Parts: sequence; C-alpha cells; structure tokens
Amino acid sequence: MRLPLDTFNELMAYHYDRREWLYRFLAEITPEKFVRPMNVGWTSIRNTLVHCLDCDDFWVQHRLLKKAPPVFEPLQYPDAASVARAAGEAL
Repeated sequence: MRLPLDTFNELMAYHYDRREWLYRFLAEITPEKFVRPMNVGWTSIRNTLVHCLDCDDFWVQHRLLKKAPPVFEPLQYPDAASVARAAGEAL
C-alpha cells in the first residue's frame, strides 16, 4: 500500500520542523562535548547526528529523487551548527 502524498508531505513537514528544533537545542552544547567519545551508539553526539543526516539524505535524495546522495564524514563537522548547515544544504 502506498502512502498518500498529502500524508507523506505532512510527515516530512513534521520531521523537518523537529530537526530544526533539535539543532537549536544542540547549539547550546560546547564543541568539546559535541565530539567527546561515548560508549553508546555512534560514539559521539556528532557521529550520531552525521549518521542521521546521512540516513535522512539517503531516503530523500536516493530513494525519492533517484539522485546519488552525498557521503557525510563526521570529521568535517566540529559543532552542531556545521551539521545543521550541511542538513540545510543537502535538501
């Protein structure tokens, strides 16, 4: 069964609204805490966000638009603002 287009559009609007909220919240985190290694998930807040960005872009760019998605490398993003910029540019 296919998802109706208006329902899909509503879900995407909700998703991107929540993503904006997340990046505003993360702007409060220092760059040191942003990249600090952790023993869960993708090893840091940065790496987890870059993974989410990569997945998000894969579904939009590759699956929906049939374009080759860019590859996101965590080391390119020193803080949450740089990930937020990449998210805005990727769409």
